[in-house]
Amino acid sequence: MGEPEWFLGIHIIRDRAAGTITLSQRQCATTVVERYGMGDDNPTMLSMPVSSRLQREGTALEGANKAAYPDMIGALLYFATSTRPDIAYTVARLARYTAAPTEAHRALLKGVLRYVKGTQNWGLTYRRDASLTGYTDADFAGDLDTRRSTAGFVSTLNGAAVAWASKAQATVAAFTTEARVYCRRTWRARGAVTGAAAAGRRCAGGGVGTDVRRQPSGADADQEPDERQPVQAH
Repeated sequence: MGEPEWFLGIHIIRDRAAGTITLSQRQCATTVVERYGMGDDNPTMLSMPVSSRLQREGTALEGANKAAYPDMIGALLYFATSTRPDIAYTVARLARYTAAPTEAHRALLKGVLRYVKGTQNWGLTYRRDASLTGYTDADFAGDLDTRRSTAGFVSTLNGAAVAWASKAQATVAAFTTEARVYCRRTWRARGAVTGAAAAGRRCAGGGVGTDVRRQPSGADADQEPDERQPVQAH
């Protein structure tokens, strides 16, 4: 049968001389962008403007625009969970408003499509003999409606991400350290277990770093870490 080149819209590109394998959804991205009439739009450099303030209030979408919103979210979520961790945060944030989207949410969602258009050749390239490294981080009260913080993690192996996620925290943090400690405890184990399973090895300390910082242990486990170094597997 030979080596697979496509799997569920994901292009598998091997370079045995360089020792790399790349996963890309370029063709699928082009199809989605054109499906929603964005083929002639100018690409953007960011998936969402830094100054964006998402909230429930706003002019509600109606008719075809409202019906198209969850379809657009679903298409982008497939990218965000397959080969494009760079849009995971933005798409997850916009997905929270699928039940009652507004014109502002739709405008931001179209911005994500323009970003995907400009980065459609991006993908995940894995190389030989690279260590397993993990990171976690959280904002503070980033959701203006619920005051919940958003946490996330990414585990990289052989030069590219093998596991990642972005999600609202289940509780409301009273201060930034609490948000980060919650993030560390919630995502640390998940990221480490998923990444270590992919690597077939065990992470030192049993977890991944927080905010690109080394994880504390013992009595210092709940204190804010201060060394900006990622934790790597052995």
